Amino acid sequence: MYFLRTKIYAWLLIITCLSLPALGQTEHSDNSKGGKKVLLLDMQTQIDIAHAINAMYNFKFDVAENNFEFFREKHPHHPMPYFLFGLSQWWKIMPNQDIKTYDQKFLQYMNKVTDLAKGMYRKNRKDIEASFFLSAGYGLKATFYAYRKKWRKSLVAAKASLKYLRRSKKLNQMSPELMFGDAIYNYYTAQLRKEKPILRPLLALFPRGNKAKGVKQLTKVAYNAFYTRTEAQYHLMEIYRYYEKDRTKALHFARYLYRTFPDNPYFERSYASLAFTSGWFSELTLVSKSILNKIAAGKTGYEAVSGRYASYFLGYTYLYRYHNKAEAKKYFQQTVRFAEQTKSIGSGYYQSAMVKLARIARDEKKIRLAKLYYRKVRKYAKRRSKRYKEARAFLRKYRRFR
Repeated sequence: MYFLRTKIYAWLLIITCLSLPALGQTEHSDNSKGGKKVLLLDMQTQIDIAHAINAMYNFKFDVAENNFEFFREKHPHHPMPYFLFGLSQWWKIMPNQDIKTYDQKFLQYMNKVTDLAKGMYRKNRKDIEASFFLSAGYGLKATFYAYRKKWRKSLVAAKASLKYLRRSKKLNQMSPELMFGDAIYNYYTAQLRKEKPILRPLLALFPRGNKAKGVKQLTKVAYNAFYTRTEAQYHLMEIYRYYEKDRTKALHFARYLYRTFPDNPYFERSYASLAFTSGWFSELTLVSKSILNKIAAGKTGYEAVSGRYASYFLGYTYLYRYHNKAEAKKYFQQTVRFAEQTKSIGSGYYQSAMVKLARIARDEKKIRLAKLYYRKVRKYAKRRSKRYKEARAFLRKYRRFR
């Protein structure tokens, strides 16, 4: 679900992505060139866009896009407003990447970004804005195509992104904002080399990364940048969670992101997951119920994927922490419903919820019901898994029970 956990081939494409516009001013930069305002370095632009970006992260897309529209009216021929519109579509995709409702609009905006930036680049190859938006636009397109398993398009976009990323690095010094793309590249290139030696010949075509340097750069961005701060914090949360195995640091960023953007389903679900693995049951219960309440209220971005997570966490908590089988059963049944809505029958939470429902039914002497659950486990679980073996053993034992 998360792009850090997608197929390994996507990594090479994703590492070139600059997910937010680098709007910080460098130490030796002026905010105009030949009388032309450079929006990337304009302080008033930064202030205007910051409010809209924060609204976007909090899934207040109407508020964000109204601001982006006003910005586009002022600068109809600049790639920045179109990039922001595209980024808004990107975050609409994030909670459930199986939904393709926003794909076409996202690609339209990113194509507009690269078209306008190419026009700027043809006029002036030293234009930092042109290089940046070409790198960022192609980077997000590469990531998107990787999600959709369109590998050839992904590779073409990734190569273009890297080309302009290199040029933008040459043209400008590494302010905390502009450092973000370099940090992402450093960490994920090195991680890919470590985890997939088979891809090293391909990676030889790219500059070497440095994980330690990447984390250090991301940390600097997370605490000092203005616009790329949230993206850096998000990446650090995922890095510490999945790769560095530092749950304490992952929780630190997850909690901050959730409290700062409480209506972002992606951040809230991540925080709930980390609270679950850390045994923070009181916090976990509050956050999981918050997710379910927002789904019931129809809040933007809250749907069955988040519901599957939250319901399972609550079922587990009520079963093992509070020893309340009635509540546990209710939430496990809800887990099953949410998983079936999204056709996630291969997910661990779906199968684990089925096993626990079967065990509860068995303990309550409801053998027919237990057999019903175990049949589904036997059907969908991997044949060598403990769940499959447990289901098979129970069904064999009670095969004559009707």
